[in-house]
Amino acid sequence: MDLVLYEEGSAQQVAMFIICLHFGKLILETMFLHRMAGKMISLNRTLWQILFYWFGLGGVVGYTLFHPNYKPSFLFTDIEGEDRLVFGVVASLLFLGAEFMNLMCHSHFSNMEEKMAAAVLHRNAEAQQDKRSRARRSYLVSSISKFAILKDHGFSLVTCADWMWEFVAWACFGLIVQTMACNIFVLLWFVWHNSKARDRHWRYIAEYQNMYPHERRAFIPYLW
Repeated sequence: MDLVLYEEGSAQQVAMFIICLHFGKLILETMFLHRMAGKMISLNRTLWQILFYWFGLGGVVGYTLFHPNYKPSFLFTDIEGEDRLVFGVVASLLFLGAEFMNLMCHSHFSNMEEKMAAAVLHRNAEAQQDKRSRARRSYLVSSISKFAILKDHGFSLVTCADWMWEFVAWACFGLIVQTMACNIFVLLWFVWHNSKARDRHWRYIAEYQNMYPHERRAFIPYLW
C-alpha cells in the first residue's frame, strides 16, 4: 500500500500556533497571576474544564481541523488565495490583541489584590505574627474586595472583561478554522461563560450596591 503524505495547510498551522499560545499563556498565568487570595479551584470545576477543552477542543475540533480532507468551508467560502491569507492574518492579529488584553485584565486584578492585601496586613500588625497569616490574608482580601471596583482594560464596560476578551480570541479562532465543530465549540464556550458572567455581575451588584456603576454590563458591552 502506498504511503500518502499529508501536508498541513496555512490555516491548520496558524490554528495550532494560536492554540499553543493560548494555553501556554494560561499556564504562565496560573503560575504567576492566578493566586486568587490563596483559594483553589474546586475539583468539579477543574474536571469540567478538562472535559470541555480536552474533548471539545482537542478531540472534536482537533479531529476536524487536522483531518486530511480538512478545508475551511463554514463561512466566507468565496474567499480564496491571497484574500484568504489576508483574512487569516487579520483574524490572527485580532486574536493576539484579545489575548494581550486578557492578560492585562488578569495582571490588573492580581496587582489590585496584592495591593489590598499589603495595605490590610500593614494596618494589622498582629497578622504578621499569626501562623495562619495566609488564611487571614484570604479573609482580609475578600472582606475589603467591595472597595476595589476594577475600571481598566475593559472593566469600565463589563464586569467580566477578561472573559469578554477571551471570547473575542475564540471568535477569531473560529473565523480562522471555519468548521461546524469549531463554531459549535465557540458557541458553547460563550453560553457557559455568559452564564458565569451574569452570576458574577449580580453578585457584585449585591456586594457593591449603589457603589457599582449601573451602566456596566455583565459580558457584552452595552447589551448584557
